[in-house]
Amino acid sequence: MSAPADADRRPGWGFGDVGVTLLLALLLASVAAALATAVGPQSATGKAWASVVLVVVPWLGLAGWPLWAAWHKGDGPVSDYRLRFTRPDVGWGVLGGLAALVAGALVAAVVTALRGAPFGSAVGDVAAETTSASRGALVALALTAVVGAPVVEELAFRGLFYGALEKFGQPALWCVVWSSVAFAGFHFELVRFPVLLAIGLVIGVVRWRTGSTGAAMVAHLTVNLPAAVALATM
Repeated sequence: MSAPADADRRPGWGFGDVGVTLLLALLLASVAAALATAVGPQSATGKAWASVVLVVVPWLGLAGWPLWAAWHKGDGPVSDYRLRFTRPDVGWGVLGGLAALVAGALVAAVVTALRGAPFGSAVGDVAAETTSASRGALVALALTAVVGAPVVEELAFRGLFYGALEKFGQPALWCVVWSSVAFAGFHFELVRFPVLLAIGLVIGVVRWRTGSTGAAMVAHLTVNLPAAVALATM
């Protein structure tokens, strides 16, 4: 595991910034949904693009505040969140992402067997609504899943939150566990929570063993890639 850069320095951001990040993302999502309901487009194509916008708007808080916190209270996001993309980091990220896919698939199989019925995802539901309305919106949704979500969510959960846990003196195991629980819970998909938790735990281990949030982003991208390709080719 790589040692943290400038380990003796403690940036000023912490759990308060984690709370602001999550609350701001929820607030933006709520406001955007209310506006879409009140004055949103009426055409099928407009509604399809509005669905994509509703996915992206909360990112202004989920990624925006961690970036602001690192720039104003620390040494910047590259240093504070260890946004490193060396060849080993990328390699371990891909391997970790494949392991996360396997873990997620196994847990999904167990959950499906217990429920007696298959289940989908929030993004899949949005895709189903946009498929026939706008091909462009569907491709844009796929790009948000494969590029945007891994960057934004890893900044918030394996960058800011994981880093705050480290600053608080939590052992690596609990940094992995608590950041993964937060990651899974913030998707607000109760049925998929065990699947998201399994995926998050594997990505968290990648973050721990490499010391790189960049590697965690690559792992997350690898996890989302098959679903994104499926969306784009629907």
